[in-house]
Amino acid sequence: VGICAGAAIAYLLDAIFGTAVGALAYTFTTMLITASKRREFRANFKRQIIENIVKKHGLGYDKDRGLGLDDFFTIYDCRVDEWSSEDLVEGDIDGVSVKFSDFYAAKKLKKKNGTETIVQFQGVLFKADFNKKSSCVTQIAHVNSRNLAIYGQKANMDDARFEEIFDVYTTDQIG
Repeated sequence: VGICAGAAIAYLLDAIFGTAVGALAYTFTTMLITASKRREFRANFKRQIIENIVKKHGLGYDKDRGLGLDDFFTIYDCRVDEWSSEDLVEGDIDGVSVKFSDFYAAKKLKKKNGTETIVQFQGVLFKADFNKKSSCVTQIAHVNSRNLAIYGQKANMDDARFEEIFDVYTTDQIG
């Protein structure tokens, strides 16, 4: 399409203009074709690979569902104007109920020349219910996490490598 359009315009009007139009038509057509192939590949990958891996481990998978905004606000304290969640994995692992999904949260800032989107969180949001009797809240987060709703005080852990990667906060140091 791009080559034909460019050649016709170059022949009828102007060679430089024809080349430019041809290149733009080629680029646009290629983008449309590859975008559709990319979406198709992603859907097939989720259906054929991810779903089978998850089921092999006895867990459920739903590509269209995810954890909710209330689950996000249990951990994070920030403004969210837009969010999405997908690829929910849920089930029991050794008696522990787990749920996790891809999660995206962002806020919008109005500026003089438009609106800026600031990503508050983008990654995997994980929720586990250990079904243990406890009156404390314990939070484990990556050391680079921002906007956390901190509960209690920072806890010191026995494993130095663990502490390099995660921060732990708790309302009961002994518990």
